[in-house]
Amino acid sequence: MLLDLPAATVALYTRDGLVERITPDRFRLTLGSWSRPSLAAAIARYDAGIDVVGPDELTEAFARLAR
Repeated sequence: MLLDLPAATVALYTRDGLVERITPDRFRLTLGSWSRPSLAAAIARYDAGIDVVGPDELTEAFARLAR
């Protein structure tokens, strides 16, 4: 997924994920989890614009969280 935050800021709080800088204020975050809903909840804590790249199950987990 892509998040609208500086990668350096999020890297301080992401211990088990891969943070790849796209632009100064946008990055790609790659994480794993035992469930899609828990992954969506963990990512939502960043309170930023998020573009889910895939899979569809994660997109649905974010939709359920939003509801």
